[in-house]
Amino acid sequence: MNEDRIEGAANTLVGRAETSIGDITGDQKLQSDGLIDKARGSAQSMFGGAEDALRSVLDGASPEVRANADRAIAAAKKNPFLATLTVGAIGLILAKFLKGSSRSSPRY
Repeated sequence: MNEDRIEGAANTLVGRAETSIGDITGDQKLQSDGLIDKARGSAQSMFGGAEDALRSVLDGASPEVRANADRAIAAAKKNPFLATLTVGAIGLILAKFLKGSSRSSPRY
C-alpha cells in the first residue's frame, strides 16, 4: 500500500465526517466540502491502487521499463487532470475497438 492510498483513505474519512456533521448541523458549506473531500480521497485512493497494480505487473520487467513507468507515474502525479483525461480517452478508444471487433455476436 502506497502513500496515495493511505492519504486517499484519510481524505475520504474526513469528507464523510464533514458531510455527516454538515447534515446534523444543517451547514451546507460543510456538506459540500465533505463531498469534495470524499471525491478527492476516492480518486487519490484509486490512483494509488492503480500505481500498486502497475508496480506489481512490472515486478519482473527490465529496469528500463520500470524506469519509464516511474517517469509516467511521476508525470501523472504532477498533472492528475491530464492523466485522467488521457486514461479516459484510451479507455474509450479501447472500448470502441473491442466493441467493433465483436460484430459476429448476436444482438438481442
